Amino acid sequence: MNVKHIPFRQNGWGHLTAAIDCHDCQIMGNGFALRGRAKQAERTFEAACLPRLRTLCLVTATSAL
Repeated sequence: MNVKHIPFRQNGWGHLTAAIDCHDCQIMGNGFALRGRAKQAERTFEAACLPRLRTLCLVTATSAL
């Protein structure tokens, strides 16, 4: 996942989010938003996973023992 902050209009920023496959360095999906919220990154990740894996990527946190 990569997020770039781009100057947008006179006093604002745009946020370009890209989901990148680490194996072959392909961009799996991208999204652009005027607000840098985690929800936008989550939507980009889901949109990237659906066509490739035909399912949502569920990431679960596990505690190390």
